[in-house]
Parts: sequence; C-alpha cells; structure tokens
Amino acid sequence: MSGFVLSVRLAHVLEGGNIRLSGDLHGRIYADIARIRNCGKKTIEELREIVRELQLGNGIITAAIEPRANINVLVVPPISHTIRLEELPLSPKLANLLRFCGYSKLGDLHGVNTKELMLVKNCGRRSILELIDLLRRAELGEFNSAPEEDVAGSLRTIVQAIERAMNKVSSRNREIFEQRLFGNESNPRTLEDVGREFKITRERVRQVVKVVLLKINREGGPVLARALDRIARECGVRVCPLTHVLFESWCDTGSAGRLRDAGFYLRVLDHIAPAVPSWPQGSRREGTNDPEIERIQRALVDWLRASGTQPTATQALQHLKALPKLRGLTALSLLAVLRGADKVIVDFPEPDRPTLRVARLRLRDLALLLLTDSPKPLTPEEIIERGRNRFGGDAVLPSARAAENALTSYQGFYRLGPRSFGLRKHFASTELQWPEVCDRFATFLRYENRPVSTIEVLDKQSFPLPTGVNSYELAEIVRGDVRFADLGRRLFSLADWGEREREHIKDLLPRVLAEADHPLTVMEIYEALTRLRSATFPGLLNIVRKHPEIRPIGFGYHGLSDWGDSRKGFLVSNRLIVERAIRRAEWPVRFDRLCEIFDVSTESTLAETLWRSCAGSDKLRRAPDQRGSDTLLLHKSVSLEQALASIFRPTGRPIPAYELEWELTAKFGELFSHVGLQQIEERLAQSALFLHNSAGAFFLDADLDLGVYDVETLRTAVLREVVESHEIISCDDLLERLELLGFEVEGLSAGVLASILRGGKGLQEVGNRLFRAT
Repeated sequence: MSGFVLSVRLAHVLEGGNIRLSGDLHGRIYADIARIRNCGKKTIEELREIVRELQLGNGIITAAIEPRANINVLVVPPISHTIRLEELPLSPKLANLLRFCGYSKLGDLHGVNTKELMLVKNCGRRSILELIDLLRRAELGEFNSAPEEDVAGSLRTIVQAIERAMNKVSSRNREIFEQRLFGNESNPRTLEDVGREFKITRERVRQVVKVVLLKINREGGPVLARALDRIARECGVRVCPLTHVLFESWCDTGSAGRLRDAGFYLRVLDHIAPAVPSWPQGSRREGTNDPEIERIQRALVDWLRASGTQPTATQALQHLKALPKLRGLTALSLLAVLRGADKVIVDFPEPDRPTLRVARLRLRDLALLLLTDSPKPLTPEEIIERGRNRFGGDAVLPSARAAENALTSYQGFYRLGPRSFGLRKHFASTELQWPEVCDRFATFLRYENRPVSTIEVLDKQSFPLPTGVNSYELAEIVRGDVRFADLGRRLFSLADWGEREREHIKDLLPRVLAEADHPLTVMEIYEALTRLRSATFPGLLNIVRKHPEIRPIGFGYHGLSDWGDSRKGFLVSNRLIVERAIRRAEWPVRFDRLCEIFDVSTESTLAETLWRSCAGSDKLRRAPDQRGSDTLLLHKSVSLEQALASIFRPTGRPIPAYELEWELTAKFGELFSHVGLQQIEERLAQSALFLHNSAGAFFLDADLDLGVYDVETLRTAVLREVVESHEIISCDDLLERLELLGFEVEGLSAGVLASILRGGKGLQEVGNRLFRAT
C-alpha cells in the first residue's frame, strides 16, 4: 500500500495543524491536534489508525495536501452541489445577495470568484467570510444528509435542530416565541396579549416569531428538511396526523435533546413544515373557499352518512380515490381536509389509526340506518338514544318532539304505533294484501256514509284484516290509495265525497247538543257524534270536560253554556234523573233538600214538576205520600240493612237494638214504620256486616262495611281526577265523574264515597265531603 486515503475532515484538520507530511506528526500529541477546529473524536480515531499503520510499516502518506491554485475562487464539493440555499443557515443579508445574483443551489457557487462577488452592491468582507465559512462547513459534510433514519431518529433530528436554533436566540426573544406559541396553558397566546406582557407592539411580536422560525429552518438545513420529509412520508403511509400521543410514542421522553413538551414541538412543526400533518392539541386549521376541498369534504360526509359506520382514515382514502373526480387524492391532502372539516370528527382509538364519523348526522339518514337494523318500529326517543350510543352524543342533536315532527314528513317512514315509526319491512301485512284491505275499507265507508277512522274499524272489528295490523298500519295502507281522502288523525272519507277538511270533534259537539235541544249524557253525545264521524269514548270524555261551550248540568248530563237555567225543566221531569239524585243523596232525602239539589225554588212550578216525578215513580218511598217540605224520600233499593249501617257510621260505638229502633224512627220517620224491634234484631243477627258484644250491643264491622267496593281502584281514580282538575271537588261531583269513567256507582252514595276517600293516600278532606289532592 503506497499511501492512505484521508477523509475530508481529517485532511482539513491536518492542513489546519500545518501537517503536510507524515513526518510532521513526529513528536506531536493527540491532545494538541484535538484542539484544532472541527477535530472530534472520530477524527482522532482515524488519525490513530493511520499512525498505527505507519508504526507497523504498512504504508506512508505520499501525497501532501495541495493548496488551491487561486484562494479567491470558491470550491464546492460535488456531494453538496444539490443543497438548496434556502435550507442553509444564511444571514438575511447574504441570503438576499445570493438570491439577487440568481444562485439557488450551493453548486451554483462552485468556481465563483469572491473578488467579482464583492463588486455586487451590499457585498462586503463580512458576507464573503460568512460564505467561505459556509462552504467550509459544507466541505466537512455538515449539511449532507445522513443515511435514511427511522421515524424515531427523524424526530430526534427535528428536536435537536429546534433546540439548537433556540439556543442561538436571545433569551428575551426565546421567551416571546415560547409565550406566543405555547404560553396559554399549552395553547397559543394572542399577539396583543404577549405584546402587553413584554411592552412591545403586536407587529414586533409577529416579527420576533417569524425570525425565530426562519432561524430554526436555516439552522437545521438540509438535514432537518430530510427528517421532515421522512415524517411526512410516514404520516402519508399510515394516513394519520402527527398528534401529541403519536409524537410521544415515536419519540420517547428520554430522547437526546428533548427538553420540552411534545405539544411545543408540534406547534413549531405546524409553522415551519406545512407538508407535515402536525395536529397540536386544541388546534384546528380553518378551511378555505377552495372548491376542491369542499368537494372532498362533501363526498366524505355523504359516504359516512350513507354507510353509518366509523371507518379508518385509510378506508376513507381508498373510498374517495375510487371516485372518478378524486383519483389523484393523496393521504396528506385528505388529512389537510380533515383538519379543517367542520362536518367530520376524527377520533383516535389508536394513535396511528384515526377513525372518522360525521359531526352531525341528518335525522333522516340516522333513522334509516337504525330502522333498517331494527326488527321492530322505534320511537323517536329510541332512535335518538341508539344514535347517540352508536355515533356519539354530539352527532345527534334534535329533541324527541322535533324528531317526531320530522319523521312524519319524511317519505319512506311510516307511523306504525302511537309514537313509533318504521319502514315497509315492519308492516305486519304484505303489499299483496293491500288492495283487498282498501276495497273492504271503501265498501265499509259507503255503507256507513260518513267519515270513519281506522281506530273505529279496529275497535268494532268492522271487517277482517290481516293478522297484526293495527289502526296506524291500516291508516298508512289506506293513505296510499287515491280513492280515499285523508282528513287527519287516521280519519278517512271517500275522495268522491268532496271532503276537503276534517270536521273536528270539538266543533261537532255544540251542534249535537243544539240539535237535541236538551241535556245529554256523554254516552248519548257519543252515540249522536258517531253518526257524523268516528270518535273514541275516552277521548270524547276529555273533550266534553274541557270544552268552553259545554258545561255539566249534573247527574251525568251536559248542556250548552248559553242555555243557562232554561233546561232545568228537562231534569226535574225526568224520573230516571230524579231517582238517581235521591239514590245518591244522604238517606233519607227531604223534598226541600231535593229542590236544593236541582236548584229550584220550593214554591216554583219546577218544584211541582219535580214532585210529580217523585210521586209517579214506583221506585221511591214517600212519607207522607203528599207534597211537603218535610216529606221524606228514599229509593226502594236502600235496604233495612243499609239504613242501619248509615246510622252506625257516624256514631262509631256499639248500639243496643232498642236504641237502633229509636234512631231508625228519628232518621227515617215513617219510611220504616213497619219495622219493629224484633225484625231489627233478626236483621242484625243475620247480617255479616254487624257484630255484637257480650252486653248484647251491636256495632258495624268496618272491614266489611266498605269491602263490597273496590276501594283502592276508587281512590286511584278520584286522585287522578282531583290532580288533573287542580280543584276541590265534592263527592256528589265525584260520583258523576266516576260514572262517566265507567264505574258502577248505583249503590254508592256521597257519604259512603267520602268514607272510602278519607283513608286514601294523596287525598285531603277540606270540608264536608270536599276533597283535594295533597
């Protein structure tokens, strides 16, 4: 071997130490050579190896370092020719000078004479010295890219470049920079806020930040640029942004040069490297008016809504690239769109595997997806709850009421229950059965010759229907046939009748009463109303009770409010009504009390009519059998046993039989004059309602006294009435309301009802047989 090949760095070190020949090394120590500029550990190791070879006699350095022919001519090593000047740490003055001369790459300076360069305006000795030092550093390989690094190595290179540049910034400017990017609880602070703290203008803060960012780029040079390209490619391959969590996983906390939180480096990258999809926490880059971005976002949202899934970003990219107009879409372009998208939410179940979901689902798309997967119809509440469980609480915003109104108007959705919606697949019937159903419904309408609701058809089983069909499904089937006119609320007529508007029940009720021209019970109103249109009895009961033009007249009858007292004659002349009033009143009833019940004067002609009704009834007992204010009246259905029980209830103590005889005569007068002491004793002994003690006195068994009635049911019904009415209601009024609700109250008086209600939870007696809710 005739000589050794020296590295460029070692050659420069030897040249700097004035070592031309191998003999110049004799007597020198390594520590002295290590003090020469740019001589590091690797250079000393290389020199040791050469000296060792020389000592072994394996070769000599035959070639000295040739000096340059002209020291004013710049020499750029071939390996550095492609380095861009914008990537190098140049001062603004030198960068502007070289740009003015038209140089863009380091190789453009090879062979340039510095004397000619100094003829350019603003080019002085300092600029030339800076340029020579830059070329020396390039010759030493400082700006040459290292072999391809892994992701962790690239991040370490980026961190070191940022920290190296930050160390060359003044402490004040470094603090301004850090406060601007990271001073608001790891979020940026406003220019004005930072300027106020450091007593400078907003513009000065902006200039400081710009200078620091430029220094980071230039100090890092091509090595930093290559590391940034590596991170950008990795994010593109994985189709994921560089987030705080991903940065931590790729670049561990103990990495060399790592001095700050990962969020700080992400914010720096967000400014110096737009190509790197850096997403600091809490950041969101605003979208632009670029139609391409809008088209990508719209295509993505449409796909997410239609699929109803939460795909990964990779799957989304594959789908979008399959579209004819988006075949050229790249991963980095998609990530840029996602960062500014306001209709798509990006989740990170795994740091490098983001998933996508729509920020807000349209109710129609959501309902279609959920109902398609559901085996049964769903209520609006169920649709919203399942949607939020599946897509997130912020993806489904409408209320249940808004959802119900919207689903009613959407085509393809059908109301198949009181508050439930479904699709065609949820129908109990098949489309093949619909023509026959519609034919039967048309025939039924012509037979009734009036509008009919599907509720009535189901209640009365007017004609056969497929198994499982309810009134809502029947309405949906009929609604699709042009032969029928939909009058609303599942009420239909034939289209050729010319019906244009559904007649409301509240409008028909005054007409029904006006045509009758006398008070009617709710059942009589219902029978007259259903000759005009369909109606349900429970619904009618609520309408009658709240109708402003109708008022209760008593005894279960209702009339028009504008009638006033003109229809009292109908009540007092009706024997059934009179008998019912006497049956329900406290036994026995004096005739003057009966006049009070009917609100008529005892000296009026109405009182005469009332007495004729009493005298002509074969179901009433009268004592005496002639009209008088003190005449006692009692319904014959009241037995001796019931009369005796009415005596026992207010006393609450055992009573001997003979005393009962006195009380019976005092209370009922001649009504039970035929009953003697022996008959009373026999009745008390035979009845299960009465018990006797050792002294022979009798008392009422309280448990059996009210046991003939369904006490809890009566109490529940009454409590519901007083709660809904927000009123204090008498037992007489409650009896009428219970009868309207379908309770059998013929054997129930106001006094007995009061006894039942006094033990009821939630009820309070505030007067004589007057109750309210507690």
